[in-house]
Amino acid sequence: MKKRLVWLVLGVLGVVLFFCCSVLANDTIGTAWNVSLNSVRAESINSYTDKIDWYRVEVPNAGGMIVFAESSDFENYGVDLVMYYKYPNTGEIREVARDPDPIKLKNVGGACRAGTYYIKVEARYTSTRAVNYKLGVGFTENHRYCTEGDPKLYNLEIARNAITWILLVDDSSSFDPDLLIFENSRVVGGSFETGNFDHMRWELVGGTGTESFTCAVGSTRGSGYYWLFILTYHLN
Repeated sequence: MKKRLVWLVLGVLGVVLFFCCSVLANDTIGTAWNVSLNSVRAESINSYTDKIDWYRVEVPNAGGMIVFAESSDFENYGVDLVMYYKYPNTGEIREVARDPDPIKLKNVGGACRAGTYYIKVEARYTSTRAVNYKLGVGFTENHRYCTEGDPKLYNLEIARNAITWILLVDDSSSFDPDLLIFENSRVVGGSFETGNFDHMRWELVGGTGTESFTCAVGSTRGSGYYWLFILTYHLN
């Protein structure tokens, strides 16, 4: 009888510890993990044991911000990426952007004010499969201008043994810039999406150091302002 009681107590403690640990993780907005600006991290989500991941981002000044979540599983497993802003005067937390689309790279962002932002990655699928994803947060105060027909060129040093995302966001319906990547004057990649978001993903496996590329931002559809973000995730 004593032995059975001991096992019962241990079982109850195990359940309590399981749920306590779940609460202590970033499953609620109150336990959101801090994320540094201009960083990328690897995480996972599971609709049964870890349905929601919360993150907190502190933005020091007004500028441009991009938040993305990337996984090849997003095309087959429903996951939402949602951004919230905490109003400093009232403490109210309000949704400001959402990307529920079944695409590999989800993104929210654009012009932002200083303050506290919360990011939620939420599983909507019902299987027990764990979905691994990369979460990136970019911020810049450099609001750049591009004149139609006059592309802007930037020298890029892309890290080896890493994944690099080049992200372009504009804020005008009459302006639609595109991305081109050159290596030694040869075009090696580009993004020509309509709308306010373009991106390139560059993965250089193995080796050390960097490789040199040129990034061109150009427009044949109007002139306007944009933000350019370069985020890197090191594989080792």
